[in-house]
Amino acid sequence: MRPRCQLATLAYEPMFLEAHLWSGNNGFRELGVYVSPLVDSADPWLLPVAEFLRMTCFEETSRITVPDEEMMFGQAERITYRIFPECPGDVLHNCMIERQR
Repeated sequence: MRPRCQLATLAYEPMFLEAHLWSGNNGFRELGVYVSPLVDSADPWLLPVAEFLRMTCFEETSRITVPDEEMMFGQAERITYRIFPECPGDVLHNCMIERQR
């Protein structure tokens, strides 16, 4: 098994938002988003994440809320996405090709 490695930071606003792209142990890349409840889904801080996801085929693999005193309101939502290297076809996912039609 290969070690997990951070590939890029898409967004970083201390106490509000972190979004990092990782090489996953399963051969896929993973996008981890860690966001305060104060950050709305339409917030400009999330634009790099939205743009990245718009250009990929992905699936959301987990979404949990965790206590975190370092984040605004003392909690954060942790969202993980599996990023496919190419469209997986019939596998259930959020499809870049379908969004472009």
